[in-house]
Amino acid sequence: MPAKRQLHSKVPLVAVECQYIYNLGLEDQYKCFKELSDEEWRYCKDHRESGPAQYRALTNGQYVEDHRKIYKDDEDYRCRRKMEQFRVRHGLTKPKLRAFFDHTGALQEEYLCKDDFHEGALDDVILSAAITTRKRALSLRNKLKRQQPVYSDRVTDRLIIYAEELQRHSGTIISRPAFTAIFRQAKEVLALWREKQEIPGFIYALFVTVELNRLTFLAMPHHRRFLDNAHQWLAATEDVCDQALNRCTGTHKQTVSFLAFYVPLLKGVLAFNGGEPEQAKNSLPSLHRLAKTIADDYGITPGTVAIRFAYVTYLAQFAMRFNKIDSAYQYLKEAEQLCSILQWTSIQAQLEVASVKAALGLMSDDENRYKYLQEYIVLFQHCPFLTHYNSLQELQRRYPKAVDASLFKGIPLYFDTMFRHLHPFLLSV
Repeated sequence: MPAKRQLHSKVPLVAVECQYIYNLGLEDQYKCFKELSDEEWRYCKDHRESGPAQYRALTNGQYVEDHRKIYKDDEDYRCRRKMEQFRVRHGLTKPKLRAFFDHTGALQEEYLCKDDFHEGALDDVILSAAITTRKRALSLRNKLKRQQPVYSDRVTDRLIIYAEELQRHSGTIISRPAFTAIFRQAKEVLALWREKQEIPGFIYALFVTVELNRLTFLAMPHHRRFLDNAHQWLAATEDVCDQALNRCTGTHKQTVSFLAFYVPLLKGVLAFNGGEPEQAKNSLPSLHRLAKTIADDYGITPGTVAIRFAYVTYLAQFAMRFNKIDSAYQYLKEAEQLCSILQWTSIQAQLEVASVKAALGLMSDDENRYKYLQEYIVLFQHCPFLTHYNSLQELQRRYPKAVDASLFKGIPLYFDTMFRHLHPFLLSV
């Protein structure tokens, strides 16, 4: 039989001080750093035997097993590890994001070039965003691609990507094949934004990915992994927004500020969707702070009005969740005023106001509650988006006599995101 290999206690020298680790695997671990016993050793006299044993444990997997035993009941640690693995898998680690922002810094001002073709295409994209038409977005994308040899600049590239985004989440009927196709397209558009090195578009695509996971969970609530995915994508998006706010200047910083506003708002929405309303309270201070910062820094502009509209609409929904009827009515009144002066009023903005008005009317036994409910149903039947399908189902569960269950039979539902009323302002950057 071959001789059994002897485990030598000597190990390669990689330091000039003792490398033995006290409290290995714990938060207060530290190295010995005493003088080495010999130039061929990496440990002091006190650790000539325990040091090599510890080294072997670190290299043969024993340390990993001990480490798992220590942290097996640590929920925070498991969440951190899961998030780290997610960021590595999708290329959203801090070093990769730092390299991305280093490359985009010199390109920020390139997007400001103007020409007649760009202005005309921009108007078409804004109109497509406002009226939510898949057909118009598709024809616009084909038109832009035909013009590509003549207008081969970065502006044309980004307009094509915007048209592809509009085609992706405008008027797509929800089904299992549609979910598969839309996630694939979302991944492609996210990669394109990264390749084009444009910060606002990259962040917007991240938010759309969050929304797609949230909508998938609403469509299939028994698959909770999609809600977990939405939380993970949102955490990564928050990191990107923080870095972008520190790197961007001028108009780009304003656009990133608008997008960053949706981080705490989406945290609250995800908490409500997941049946954890108390968790929504945690994101409220950040939401108030960002809304105040945007109002103070940028004054009254079409973009800040759109942000304010999203803010008060969410606060009205938040107040309703906790039965604060008076506060909800105050926010609803302001939301109605803002909706009437939005520069690009979309059907989604009208649906949001109508949903709050109908729910509040039923909660408070308003004399016009059935009128408000009927207005909401008419808008929904015109554009049956998945989010409002769930809102009406919740109203039907609470008020079965007011909302007819037959309303939900045979209706094709459509994708949409909660950022549509902000989309046109990204194009003006």
